[in-house]
Amino acid sequence: MIPLYELEGIRHRYNGNTVLRIDHLAIEQDGITGLLGPNGAGKSTLLALLALVWPPTTGTILCRGRDSRQLAPGERRSIVFLPQDPWLLRRSVAANLAYGLALRGLKEKQDARIEEALDMVGLPAAFGERQWYQLSGGEARRVALAARLVLRPAILILDEPTAGVDEASASLMVEAILHARQAWGTSLIIASHDRDWLNQVCDRRIGLLQGRLGSPLPGNLISGRWKMESGLATRRLPGGQHLVLKAPETDTLPAWAHIEPGALQLHRLDKATRQDLQGTVIAVRHQPDSGDLILDLQVSGLCLQATAAADQVRTNNFWPGTTVGITVDPAGVHWPDDIDSSKNPSD
Repeated sequence: MIPLYELEGIRHRYNGNTVLRIDHLAIEQDGITGLLGPNGAGKSTLLALLALVWPPTTGTILCRGRDSRQLAPGERRSIVFLPQDPWLLRRSVAANLAYGLALRGLKEKQDARIEEALDMVGLPAAFGERQWYQLSGGEARRVALAARLVLRPAILILDEPTAGVDEASASLMVEAILHARQAWGTSLIIASHDRDWLNQVCDRRIGLLQGRLGSPLPGNLISGRWKMESGLATRRLPGGQHLVLKAPETDTLPAWAHIEPGALQLHRLDKATRQDLQGTVIAVRHQPDSGDLILDLQVSGLCLQATAAADQVRTNNFWPGTTVGITVDPAGVHWPDDIDSSKNPSD
């Protein structure tokens, strides 16, 4: 069978910096492909290339055996992309969902399709009357997903689809995404911080590290420009916070720091110190074969994972939407000297 996508000699650059290097990658049709990797690994860039948002700087992308640059408008519209930070048109929820249908000339049974898509993400039909400015962040993400599902796409590409929504809403969104494959034969490509979910549902998982295919380490891998002083390595985060770690006993800093999820110790905000990071809990999940819970955190633009006992989570109300203080245990910080990106990209 011809692959859904085949990439050859891909190099993509921003401001002169090469952020993606893929010599060859094939993605099969009619399956669910998961994309794993730390922040800054190139996942969003690769998804945007697959969604034909822009062409690669160099190299070729074949979609179902055809050069993506030569696809007809109708073929391009069969590929639908939900970016990590989706936006809505300044109009009602129903009008947002109707917009994509109108562009594709799909006016037959439009109201029924809109109602079906809203129901798939757990929203009633009456919700279509709401205006874009009346939605919470989680509701806006669900509406954005519904606006893609209403198109019944052949290829659906999703970048962190459940980030920032509560556990119940995330569960509904996951069911809706899987329904697309079962009902319409949609091929899915998903990047998510929820490794357990991807392990459960994906036919294949692809790892990215430093813009190359590889097998990512478990836990939190953090890249960036580190500054070393007095035995400490410091990285300024996008939101203005500073991540301070114990530096390795070497003269030069590796490109990546690896922080075990158990090394992120959480505190209620009123008990946090000035040295602690602050982050927001975006999801709470059960850890397989353990009584502990996994907490997904948004920390100044980074998605990190921490583990905590269920009693600690309940007692301190560490539920999605809660801001917490975060202390990093130095014993759980590692500095890989080299990350092998030459391994098989399937894990």
